[in-house]
Amino acid sequence: MQQKINLPNELTLPFIREVYSDIHFQDGVEACQLDFNLVEEIDSSGMQLMLLVMKKARSKNIELEFINVSQGIEHFLKQFQLSPEFEPLE
Repeated sequence: MQQKINLPNELTLPFIREVYSDIHFQDGVEACQLDFNLVEEIDSSGMQLMLLVMKKARSKNIELEFINVSQGIEHFLKQFQLSPEFEPLE
């Protein structure tokens, strides 16, 4: 089973707690798409959120995919090795 999670337009400190509490992997999910279509801004708190989501997905053996990522956000994520095809730095 595959799940899709739509992210809000800001992954910044004022919104992180709410966004994190909204991200739940459904039972039986084998793959999950994080949809960045609305994301316009991300800061270090957003980066931490992505690390937590990646860690949570790995612990549940869920394949994670980032979709609809703008060039700016993609460049930012790759700089910090947070694209799902990269292993995050430990």
